[in-house]
Amino acid sequence: MADNTIQTADDKNFEAEVLTASNAQPVMVDFWAEWCRPCHMLAPTVAEIAHDYAGKLKVMKLNVDEAMNSAGRYRVQGIPTLLLFKNGQVVEQIVGAVPKEQITKALERTSDNLRAKLPRRVARKGAARFFLFGFAYRCGC
Repeated sequence: MADNTIQTADDKNFEAEVLTASNAQPVMVDFWAEWCRPCHMLAPTVAEIAHDYAGKLKVMKLNVDEAMNSAGRYRVQGIPTLLLFKNGQVVEQIVGAVPKEQITKALERTSDNLRAKLPRRVARKGAARFFLFGFAYRCGC
């Protein structure tokens, strides 16, 4: 479920791998469970973000069934939950299987060194954009 840029966190290494490490660079922790379908749906997006932000963001996965203390400490009540840590503190929380754009906006909002590092997608000529319920959609008409 994890690729080579994503490490695993548990109750034993959470302090060192997440809280202490977040003093040097932001750390995003994906709280998930093996039985959770939305978690599996979000996994490829988390892997893409880990690849896109390699060297700028540390990405960890924490199985809530195996690390109940860490999940309880941060009051993770629904999964998947993404927590972004900076200087040992939670600075952003995202709950649910959300689009990649929503996660990258949260990353950019909370960390200056993650801003504008990825190439922007250019809309095709003639592609119309519209907004529905806060999401941007493209029409290739």
